[in-house]
Amino acid sequence: MNTKNIKIGTQLILGFATMLLFVIVLGIVAYQQTGKIHLGTETIYNHPLKVRTAIGALKFDVVSMRIGTRDLMQANTNAEKEHAIRLIEISAADALEQFKILNAKYLGPRADIDNAYK
Repeated sequence: MNTKNIKIGTQLILGFATMLLFVIVLGIVAYQQTGKIHLGTETIYNHPLKVRTAIGALKFDVVSMRIGTRDLMQANTNAEKEHAIRLIEISAADALEQFKILNAKYLGPRADIDNAYK
């Protein structure tokens, strides 16, 4: 069949249908790729953010424990000693929670977390 023998209306309809098919295929491919980009972006965003937040909180807990230890050594009354011990216990409990977060979210080698825990 020769394309010159087809009526102009039929040619227009075939051309439009072909373009519509290409647009639909392009839309499907774009939708799939957008899903992949979303997952990649979510991983990039959540991993460093949560790990960085946990590391910051862990540093704060270590400093709080050091301050609590210093306050315990300098305490003159039982109330001051109890306050320092409470500060150390709260910071230690939060540090353990931060290590749980790091164990769950950190994508690097486990040896890094194990060394920091020790």
